[in-house]
Amino acid sequence: MKNSPSPLKSWQKRYFQYKDNQLRYWKSKADFLAKKYASGVILFDWVKVEMQTHKNYCFDLTLSGCKRIFKLKAYNLTDFNNWTSIIQNAILNSRGFKEDIQIDDSYFKLDFWRYGLIEHEDFLKNAQTGDLLLFRGKHMGAKITRGWTKGNIDHAAIVVRFEKGFNTG
Repeated sequence: MKNSPSPLKSWQKRYFQYKDNQLRYWKSKADFLAKKYASGVILFDWVKVEMQTHKNYCFDLTLSGCKRIFKLKAYNLTDFNNWTSIIQNAILNSRGFKEDIQIDDSYFKLDFWRYGLIEHEDFLKNAQTGDLLLFRGKHMGAKITRGWTKGNIDHAAIVVRFEKGFNTG
């Protein structure tokens, strides 16, 4: 469960998955099974994460340099021990912890933990010809494009992989 940041709400049920050094969460298991986008993601390799445990199976995750604190609660002692062990292991083995990576959340206009990121090397390794990339820009031109088209994106690209690579120089 996740504690709502709103003072008028309490604990909210969420479905969590730890995979590829990322902790993702969905509003429901049905959303996860339907392969909907996660409601949020903590990228352990992109920021130093600290965990503090509390009584009643509660624990906090703090992202260095970020004002947001993720307050989580397990259903029982077994789940609490499993999750805190997995997360502590992820923290200690992450690039974010080893390199003490800080985030300046005042730089971001959006809640950066709501969106997953892909490393450049992972993109180069996994992208295939025909993959469609969709972009949503922040500048005025992008907003005008979305308004005019009544769409959610303002740019698109198609990946083309060359058999022997591509030399830019």
